[in-house]
Amino acid sequence: MKVAFCWLNGGLVLMIATRLLPTGLIQFHASVSKGLWYAAATPSRRTCCRRCGAHPQ
Repeated sequence: MKVAFCWLNGGLVLMIATRLLPTGLIQFHASVSKGLWYAAATPSRRTCCRRCGAHPQ
């Protein structure tokens, strides 16, 4: 049971590092350089997702 728990936590950390962190860093950079409204706009989120390889929802 301990091994399964460790693998589950490792998978969650890997998901955060590969999916959420790059998009968050791109949006943070956009909010600092161009403003919060630009970073929160739908087109900029789609652009961020395309850069990271994820598909927008």
